[in-house]
Amino acid sequence: MIERKLRAVVAVLACVSAGCGEGAIRPGPLDAPIDELDTLDSEIVNGKVDHKHPSVGKLREAGRDICTATLIGARTVLCAAHCITQRASAYSFVLGAKAYPAESVIVHPGWDAEAAEYEGLNDLSVVLLRSAPQVKPTPIATRAPRAGQNLTLVGFGVTGEEERDYGTKRVTYNSIDRVGATKIYWAPVNGIGTTCYGDSGGPAFVDMDGEEVQVGITSGGERPCEAGYAWDTRVDRFASWIRSVAEGDVVVQGEPGGASATSAPDTEKPHVHIRSPKSQSTVRVGDVVVESTATDETGVVKAELWVDGEYERMVTKAPYRFKTRLSTGTHQLRVYGYDAAGNVGRYTVTVKAR
Repeated sequence: MIERKLRAVVAVLACVSAGCGEGAIRPGPLDAPIDELDTLDSEIVNGKVDHKHPSVGKLREAGRDICTATLIGARTVLCAAHCITQRASAYSFVLGAKAYPAESVIVHPGWDAEAAEYEGLNDLSVVLLRSAPQVKPTPIATRAPRAGQNLTLVGFGVTGEEERDYGTKRVTYNSIDRVGATKIYWAPVNGIGTTCYGDSGGPAFVDMDGEEVQVGITSGGERPCEAGYAWDTRVDRFASWIRSVAEGDVVVQGEPGGASATSAPDTEKPHVHIRSPKSQSTVRVGDVVVESTATDETGVVKAELWVDGEYERMVTKAPYRFKTRLSTGTHQLRVYGYDAAGNVGRYTVTVKAR
């Protein structure tokens, strides 16, 4: 099991490498199909079949299995940003033989595939499912990992640069070589395992206080998988953002119920309302202005407009006015309001454009 940025497709991987660039980093488009293996980015190398991590599944896009992902809440799945290229309706999370359709997908707004010399920045996404799998979620880390800590790497990727064996969940082990500002790094030394094509979006686990928690999200690596450095996005640096977009449906390290010990005492959600357009109203195709209000006792820090389950834009102060473009058909408009404590309120309307 080698871990690298890989999106898997059907019986093959479609790699999306936040670290696909020039030089030693494996080049390749973010959506390369798995039959173009030379452009892929991640699978488990030097690993074995895994039966101990039921919360780890596959992300499926339009019927193709493309990435690895992890259930971290009742309906919340954590994955890599480079795995998401379409609207929410294209995705489902697969555990065993059952697929759970996505209700919405949220890519981190700071995701940049070409930053940091093509290693990428903020390579994470959250998938919210329509229904909850009957599987215990994995806790996410809220403390930084340390260099030298042992890593458990799980994924569905290929086992080598020239292999085509995507689709089996495997586990391997390594240790953290370096902890960066938003990433962790390791190297496959002396036959120790790593990631490869198809492992993208999958978890890196560390034991903290006797509890296995997710500290990383498989993001990218150098070529070949078997010999180059690999990196994950640090989960602890984005724990607050993950919890906010998941509306609290996240199991946090040391808190089986999902509540964080660092949560502010404020638990009141902002009150959000869409004034225009009205729900069930008809609007013209093209530019549409969404007028909304968001209020909170401690203050609203931002509001976001989502259209048909996809992030559109953000406003950081009133008036919370958004412009979007609608094509012919029925559309869902949703505005989220966030306060400084991470509480999230929302309001949704459905309109018809013609």
